[in-house]
Amino acid sequence: MNQFSIGIIFFFFCQLSSFCQSEKSLLSTDTYRIVFYNVENLFDTKQNSSHDTFYKEGYHKWNKSRYYTKIQNISKVLVACGENQNYPSVIALCEVENKNVLKDICCYSCLRNLNYNIVHQDDLDPRGIEGALLYRNSLFIEENSFLLSLSTDSIRVKRQVLVVVLKTKFDEKFIFFVNHWPSRFSGRLYTDKKRICAANRLRNISDSLKKINPNAFFIYLGDFNDDEKSKSIKILQEARGIKNVNMFNALDYSKSNANGTIKSKGNWAFFDHIFVSENLIHNDTISLSKEGLHILQNDFLFESDGRRLGQKPYRTFLGPLYKGGYSDHLPVFVDIIRK
Repeated sequence: MNQFSIGIIFFFFCQLSSFCQSEKSLLSTDTYRIVFYNVENLFDTKQNSSHDTFYKEGYHKWNKSRYYTKIQNISKVLVACGENQNYPSVIALCEVENKNVLKDICCYSCLRNLNYNIVHQDDLDPRGIEGALLYRNSLFIEENSFLLSLSTDSIRVKRQVLVVVLKTKFDEKFIFFVNHWPSRFSGRLYTDKKRICAANRLRNISDSLKKINPNAFFIYLGDFNDDEKSKSIKILQEARGIKNVNMFNALDYSKSNANGTIKSKGNWAFFDHIFVSENLIHNDTISLSKEGLHILQNDFLFESDGRRLGQKPYRTFLGPLYKGGYSDHLPVFVDIIRK
């Protein structure tokens, strides 16, 4: 089955789906739902040097059928983040290969009626897994976007931060920082310093931007590969003594009963975070909702953890074994409410 035929199938599937409502019924300017999701290795099917296992003859036997199943699964998750028709206003993603896979998410899935614009820039990551941001063009206008390096002269942080400036029809400015910090794969002793470096760089640069844009709403979101007790995460929350530059972790306000957003070797951890600036906490007009961080925990996102207790995220692959699932991370979101 060719790509065009599969696309047509998804088009008619979405037309029949109860998720696909008219644009008029989906708009809400009272609440902005902000979603982050690490989609885990969303590659197209073309062979290249950055992912020499994700193609038809490669290690993962990554063909068009598996690819479009992944696209459908991701869209299903993102729609599920929009309970009560409060579909995401902004979606930040990481581990996407290029703009083409983002177009497929927006055009060949149930997101097609929501009219998302895509923000993506080619990063320097050697694996080709990058950050991106989708926003509803009925709610926002893009003012600017750029990549921000978190490296210093002595410490190299490969992946950059995607910075996106959006403006609402109320002339409010939101500045989003889409993060994917270095993993712990090489060990904490070696990688902790990289995430601490990333935290200091992100905070210092965003503090400088805040002085230029004192009324803008700043939002950090992403896979930080550190939990709320880690030094890097605490750096992001340090009080700086300057009006509106302090950042607050939405996890601290969460009413969720989730044990984490990722599970490794039987242990849950919160690696996926959303931080908001002080003017979205202490504000009588627009602010973070009192529920804080939401972690999506729909049943379809989980599978049995086998020999270990409980469940774990339902992944696309487990090593070479194709599972047909979603991701090793759970999606998170917050609501920004106009009062």
